[in-house]
Amino acid sequence: MMEENFNLNDRIGNSKYTMETLIDDCARFLKNRHWDDMLRFINEYPGQKSMYISFKKLIRHGFDFGNVMIDFPNEMFEAMRIALIEKIDFPIDVDISGATVRIKEFGQNKISIHAFRETNIEQLVSVEGIVRKATNVEAIYAKTAYQCLRCGHVTLVPQSSIAYVENRMEEPYGGCEEETCGKRGPFKIRNRLSSFVDFQRIQLQEPPETIQNGGQPQSLEVVIVGDIAGDVVPGNRIIITGILNAINLTNKDGKTVACKYVLYANYIEHIDKGFQEVEISPDEEREILEMSQDPDLFDKLVASVAPSIYGYEDIKLAILLQLFSGVPKITVDGSWLRGDIHIMLIGDPGIAKSQLLRYVLRIAPRANFSTGLGSTKAGLTASAVKDELKNGAWTIEAGVLPMTNEGIVCADEMDKMREEDRSGLHEAMEQQTVTISKAGLIMTLSAKCSVLAAANPKYGRFDEYEGLADQINMPPALLSRFDLIYVLQDKPNEALDTKIANHILNIHRSGSKARITNSTLPGYSDPDPLMVKLFESCAPPKPHDGEVKEYGSPVIETEFMRKYIAYARKKVFPQINQEAHALLLDFYISLRKNNYGASGNKNPISITARQMEGMIRLTEAVARVRLKPEASAEDAKVAISIIHDSLRNVGMDSENGQIDIDSVLVGRKTSLKDKIKLIMDLMDGYMKDHQTREVPLVYVVEGLVDAGISEKDAAEHISRLLRDGKLFRKGEEE
Repeated sequence: MMEENFNLNDRIGNSKYTMETLIDDCARFLKNRHWDDMLRFINEYPGQKSMYISFKKLIRHGFDFGNVMIDFPNEMFEAMRIALIEKIDFPIDVDISGATVRIKEFGQNKISIHAFRETNIEQLVSVEGIVRKATNVEAIYAKTAYQCLRCGHVTLVPQSSIAYVENRMEEPYGGCEEETCGKRGPFKIRNRLSSFVDFQRIQLQEPPETIQNGGQPQSLEVVIVGDIAGDVVPGNRIIITGILNAINLTNKDGKTVACKYVLYANYIEHIDKGFQEVEISPDEEREILEMSQDPDLFDKLVASVAPSIYGYEDIKLAILLQLFSGVPKITVDGSWLRGDIHIMLIGDPGIAKSQLLRYVLRIAPRANFSTGLGSTKAGLTASAVKDELKNGAWTIEAGVLPMTNEGIVCADEMDKMREEDRSGLHEAMEQQTVTISKAGLIMTLSAKCSVLAAANPKYGRFDEYEGLADQINMPPALLSRFDLIYVLQDKPNEALDTKIANHILNIHRSGSKARITNSTLPGYSDPDPLMVKLFESCAPPKPHDGEVKEYGSPVIETEFMRKYIAYARKKVFPQINQEAHALLLDFYISLRKNNYGASGNKNPISITARQMEGMIRLTEAVARVRLKPEASAEDAKVAISIIHDSLRNVGMDSENGQIDIDSVLVGRKTSLKDKIKLIMDLMDGYMKDHQTREVPLVYVVEGLVDAGISEKDAAEHISRLLRDGKLFRKGEEE
């Protein structure tokens, strides 16, 4: 598509090459270093039209040769194409005139999208990003056949991808090529004599970790031509190698002096790997293996999770296991079983929920943040939008969940989301896919990510005597998709409050000292010697047992902890052994069989199959922390303890002391449902006996009291039904 008219005698920049000598050197390079690759290519052509060459081999062929590829890629690719088609004597006679040369192994020379400058224009560059939008693959003209309607001669006019981006068509402006004609038209396009090529445009957004502080994520338009078109969908994380160009921006008056960057893709590398991307040296691997044998491993890892926040060891352990995750699986029938662990934090304001989420953002290689007030269904999942990439045509735009594939989504203020926006999370959290059907577009995107969410109670503070579903503005169907739910309450406790206050004070002291003495921090100026002396004379006491040098410093450094987690997720895929299997089964059955008492009366359901799957994921995560290939009974005990504490935390019925998962799954405790059923039965009986639709309030209250319910509780249950619109009062005194 990017055809140029090169003079073979023109010198290529400041190099030693002319176009002619460059073609000859390309032929030598292909013969010496890619002979076997070329033989495979001609055997697969035309099913495979791309011939891939290695940039590493190209550099070894000659330093100046490699620089021509970087600084003059248009000339180099054309020279490679000519050498491949015209200068190589293959053992068999084959027409490969439609071949395209592509370069791989250039990804180590990556440039961030926000770092592009005018010096990069028409250079070979490599950029990493997440696909935000992608058009459908279309066929466009590579060469357009124009037939002169006067003499019948056909003129072939090459079309460039630049012309397509600018929404124009190259025509035979010089007129008919027939010498005896030479007329400037009229012409008719003959598709049968034209040649076509696949074409796609995408919008690439820079990944979160490369965004400058306080900056907006920048995007880049990418043009993909040939057999690599259609290889990406929104949400893919990729590295694209290609030629950067500048295209005029236009307004209603025509072209302007302003330009936008457009990358013409030559090679695409998929890197949807999350923690897989973290590089680990052999020395670090040995250190990781040694640390896995430490008997205090869990204590040190938990102490390194958000160390600036005091306490919450149970929640920090859960977040740690979420970072390690369980093992994803595909069943024999092709079903997907997620390994990612979802956690919900519900609690009073000001108890560090958001800080825990922010910590995960810092430690996870791939993580995105969203807030309830600023999130929509389209922003979380995906949407079909009319896009300028295709002149107003419909295209798919990926949201946060697909763009965080193989990572963690931290969702704050989840209770503030609108109901229609939350509905899109159901499929993403369980099936880990996002399906969109709109404007004739039907697409399923991958959303294999964990969700760490935080929410506040409806009425400001959590009431332990009220059901969970009654106090949070979230549907039970969505709550049930979280493996672990924690309720954080701010209860006055003098001893605990003293420890928390001391911890906060010491954290601030350490931060102030760092501000004064650390020249790498923003706003640093030469410290006042008196101020430094003051800090040295008033040093706070050592925290814990002296392992942590400063308050807020982790026992295990964050970077090494990230590599430890990455190593576990890349190398360790534990299977549950027979002892752990039996232990998990016994725990599940022991809770389930309490559903029916000896008399046959129905008791609260304590656990469901979803919690069983959560225990399996947690057991695998515990084994991964220890880098064990097999999850043992010891690991299962930790997982059982975590899931049991979570169930008691959110599903305990204060009236009978039993775990009642219905308070989460259906929004009402079993004991409350029984009382509501009793009220309705009393009313139905009265209406049948008296042939009326009206029931005296005193009759219902007396019936509840006779059933062992206090008059106060009876009045409260009736008031609840009145609020919910299940009952109606006829008069003020009835």
